[in-house]
Amino acid sequence: MSHRSFSWMTVAITLALGLAAPAFADLCPQCRNRSHTKDIGSCKLCDGRTNSGEFALDMDCSDRLQECEQCRKALPPKAPKFNEKQSGIHKYGRWVYEYTISNEGSKSEGYYGKLSYFGRPIPEPADINDHLRTPWGLMHWVGQPAVAFGSHGWMLQPRPSRPLGKLIQPTASVKVP
Repeated sequence: MSHRSFSWMTVAITLALGLAAPAFADLCPQCRNRSHTKDIGSCKLCDGRTNSGEFALDMDCSDRLQECEQCRKALPPKAPKFNEKQSGIHKYGRWVYEYTISNEGSKSEGYYGKLSYFGRPIPEPADINDHLRTPWGLMHWVGQPAVAFGSHGWMLQPRPSRPLGKLIQPTASVKVP
């Protein structure tokens, strides 16, 4: 075996070992730096297949809950920030956030946020300021006030006049088969 073929073999083995962690896993920074087994496991929530026997969540549950597949810690926001002074539809993976401003520039300026996952709207939670993790960060349910001005629906900031609600998790029923 020549020196040249040995170096290529060394590179190939190093790459193969370095790629032992699943390529598509959504992991927190701490878990991303660890090596993981390549066996298939079972999701603790839906019984789906995980990328490693060490993982608690499959990719769908991790994406829906925005939690690390292995340790279930909250994933840092990964979607680009958007301009809250401009209406727009923002998409990241299976998530869609529709943000609209009405009566722009007037005293009656209103902000409306609609959030959906996998083509289905996230249902209204029970309480004001209940929140969930999204690729943009925490989104808070601020309710649907009867007045036109102010915030309505899903917003990045909680309603300041109310205590912070509980963290909710979109259910598997939100997922379209």
